[in-house]
Amino acid sequence: FMLSEPPAKVKKTIDKSPKKIAAVGGPLVKDRRATAIWNHSVAMGLLYSSFEILNQWVERQDSELSLKDLAFIRHQIMAPLDPNEASTGDLADNRRNQRIRFCDAVVSRASDVARKFAMDKGWRDCFLARNELRVRHLIQNSSQFESLSKIGKALASNLEKFSGSDSANPSLIIVFDEATNLSLRKPLLLGPLI
Repeated sequence: FMLSEPPAKVKKTIDKSPKKIAAVGGPLVKDRRATAIWNHSVAMGLLYSSFEILNQWVERQDSELSLKDLAFIRHQIMAPLDPNEASTGDLADNRRNQRIRFCDAVVSRASDVARKFAMDKGWRDCFLARNELRVRHLIQNSSQFESLSKIGKALASNLEKFSGSDSANPSLIIVFDEATNLSLRKPLLLGPLI
């Protein structure tokens, strides 16, 4: 999914938006812009869907659990099987079925979100800027970034309901390299997540 080309309808929309790019910078600039739009749409889609689906899982958990217990349960679900343990009958490349279902759900939802973002004119317009700092500023002020921030805050809020929540000493850590850089100037306020 991360290396996929945009779907034909999305590519056609990106290629037509706006026409003046081709005249000003030629096909190379137009192609780079299209690639940047799609790659950023995919990245935002993956973040959004990861937060959303993890949040749905958190909401189904017993709020009497401590945050450490919640983290332990999630680790048990997502961790690869220990090759030294007896076989559990769980196939599929030595990963737990729940992990595979989670990843499949994230990719499926991320694909929908990426398409929606790439089709949005306001999102595509973020990539009209001539320098990276301006692009970053436009992304941070976009409705798409706001929706990512909103779902991130919802997840953080739900995690705070578990005992032992302490943003100064988090039990759950999610590391997003480039995505974290996006939020340095305008933090997502994810508490124990980043």
